[in-house]
Amino acid sequence: MRLIPLSFLDTAILGLYLALLVATGAFFYRRDTSPNDFFFAGRGMAWIPVSISIIASSVSAITYMGTPAFVFQRDLETLPMVLMLPFVVLPI
Repeated sequence: MRLIPLSFLDTAILGLYLALLVATGAFFYRRDTSPNDFFFAGRGMAWIPVSISIIASSVSAITYMGTPAFVFQRDLETLPMVLMLPFVVLPI
């Protein structure tokens, strides 16, 4: 496999992104927050966005890419389990 070096534009965009990421982190670091505010968002969020966030993080892109391969390797015996997963995860 041949490695292709980054061009100046690629390096500049990457550097700008990292600088913006550090600046955003420094801005939010200076806020006065307690661990309770951090973990519970100041108790100001409704349950719907929290549940959508939990489901989105547990059903990620790797799940969508890995599930067909998982079912293909094990024939169709695991297909009912995969199809029932949303009905088990969503009510939680």
